[in-house]
Amino acid sequence: MYEHITPESIEESILEAITQFDTREGSFARTLIAPAAYEIWKGYTALEGIPDMIFINENSGEYIDKKAADFGIIRKEGVKASAQITLYGQPGTVAPAGKVFLTEDGLEYILDLQLVIPLEGTVSGTLTAQNEGTVYNVSAGAISVQQSPLFGMTSFACGAASGGVDRETDRQLTERYYDFIRKPATSGNVYQYEQWAKSVPGVGKVKVFPLWAGNGTVKVVLSDPDCNVASEDTVEACENYIESVRPIGATVTVESATALAVTIAASITTDMTVTKEEVRLTFVQSVQDYFQQLTFEKKEIIYNRILFLLLDIPGVQDVSALTVNGGTANLSIDDTEIPLLQEVTIT
Repeated sequence: MYEHITPESIEESILEAITQFDTREGSFARTLIAPAAYEIWKGYTALEGIPDMIFINENSGEYIDKKAADFGIIRKEGVKASAQITLYGQPGTVAPAGKVFLTEDGLEYILDLQLVIPLEGTVSGTLTAQNEGTVYNVSAGAISVQQSPLFGMTSFACGAASGGVDRETDRQLTERYYDFIRKPATSGNVYQYEQWAKSVPGVGKVKVFPLWAGNGTVKVVLSDPDCNVASEDTVEACENYIESVRPIGATVTVESATALAVTIAASITTDMTVTKEEVRLTFVQSVQDYFQQLTFEKKEIIYNRILFLLLDIPGVQDVSALTVNGGTANLSIDDTEIPLLQEVTIT
């Protein structure tokens, strides 16, 4: 916007207005004016950021939160995962609240309450992740290490950790803000159900089916923020929240979208500047991004689009064979399905 304004152009403009003093290079006037011109230029560069403060985008930083807050839209905080743990050992052994257990990768989980092993030699409790996020959702048995040994405890077993949700990203909050502006919600219309659902941590995209089973019925179908199947905890939290705000008389069903598993196989020719694995990893990311764009928006995976994504990878010269779920045709997506990439084979 102000690219044409430089410290030198500001300095020259000021000097042109001075007619009674020496303004040649090295003069006293130039020595005084140069620092001031530089400071004025810094003011112009700061003005470049004002449009992003007013018309926010995912690069607007803290101004996304400020602008969204004007409409009562608050960034969704993350949620900590939890897991059940069973301790085995000598009766009377005390496991203090706050005892730390870990995965092999170093993720920490903390014992919520003090446990005392009874005469039966076993007791159960709950672990909560140290921090929020989906990274703490791990499979049963993954939490397998004690931070410090507990005398009298012979072993322990942990179930799967679940319920962890990432903090809402700048992009996701920006999308939710513009959804609020562009889709006026009122009196329990479709847009209002969308807004209610999207305000719940762990909810990504939403599709609402009004009157899906007759008068007064509404179905709300969810994905997670990464356009995957929503967890049971998220579905339950969303259902409870909508029940607390829905219009009287409405019967609301909340459920996760179902996965449409997609497998892709391709034979390619490269220019030898990339490896097969490099092509595969780039292709997987491109297809996943494409599938996110399709979620609840389109009803078909376009075969030629998949082909283009592969051919568009630098180093790929030709594709001699490509199948999507074993075929070479477009793939239909049901209203409550989301496409999920299961496997990619590149030869």
